[in-house]
Amino acid sequence: GPERAPVAQTFWPLTQRPSAGGVFAIATANEPAMLAGPARAALRAVDPTVPVTSTTTLSRELGERLAGREFNLGLLAFFTVFAVTLAGGGIFALLSYSVTLRFQEFGIRLALGAQPRSLMRHVMGDGLRVALTGIVVGEFAAALALRGLGGLLYETSPVDPLSFGAGFLVLLGVTLVACYLPARRVLALNPVTVLQAE
Repeated sequence: GPERAPVAQTFWPLTQRPSAGGVFAIATANEPAMLAGPARAALRAVDPTVPVTSTTTLSRELGERLAGREFNLGLLAFFTVFAVTLAGGGIFALLSYSVTLRFQEFGIRLALGAQPRSLMRHVMGDGLRVALTGIVVGEFAAALALRGLGGLLYETSPVDPLSFGAGFLVLLGVTLVACYLPARRVLALNPVTVLQAE
């Protein structure tokens, strides 16, 4: 398969080692499909008894060999995006609910002279602390769980630092956005309105 490193091979004349079948590979600069007819004719001219069962191109052959793996990787990518979206939505919902519950506290703080930006930083800090703890624990658990997948990977380690670093940055970015949106609501708070409502 294309995912394996090449191994040493020996080529023997067909007359010294007859076999039940064989494969002819032809390199061409033209359209490969146009070469199928002339190739069959050339083979019949050498030996009319040899049957030609099928003709294909290298790109089609590679596509068929990799189709299963490409499907699995596409499915994995879909579920990865779905999981990251779900995590971001969960962080957003939790922090949004937390901000709503603390409206009275924020109104009192604002009435006593707190700056809206400092309250916003406080809300984002709370959300980031919880999310970063989850990301670090999740990456550690993923590193343990992925050790069994080494046989499915080609020329990479299951605990590849680049992949884990990229995953950390993506989750951190999603977390920042999910924390920023609810925290921004603090900027629009009017302490008088909040305290009157309470």
